[in-house]
Amino acid sequence: MTILLLFQVVLFFSCRSAPNGFEVKLLPEDVHSSVAYGTLLIDSKVNQTLIGVKCDGFERVEWHESKIDENQIMRMIQIPYPIHLVADRKYSFQPGGSHLMLFGRTRKLIEGENLRITFSFSDLSKKESYARVVK
Repeated sequence: MTILLLFQVVLFFSCRSAPNGFEVKLLPEDVHSSVAYGTLLIDSKVNQTLIGVKCDGFERVEWHESKIDENQIMRMIQIPYPIHLVADRKYSFQPGGSHLMLFGRTRKLIEGENLRITFSFSDLSKKESYARVVK
């Protein structure tokens, strides 16, 4: 539990949001999860239903929100798929708010490399973005 709390604190204080595209935090080799920050634009004229997200180098991606609970403690809450998204809207993923949690790292990440993130929707469309690996 202490390691999970430490992991949350490191992610919260050491990451910054990406102005264009996404960024994935490079964490120590023994940590098999990470976080992605950036912006998703739903540029269609109709609402979309997000049914899943994939990221190169990871087994699973979850949409999380950080919220302060009634005891003034920051908590991460998973938003389960499907997620209904409003047409022509930007969704920001940033420290202290919504973010993509990446679980089950499958390979070593290299600072500066780009990872493909694929958003899949219920109408079978996909939207790809890229995330730069940063320290």
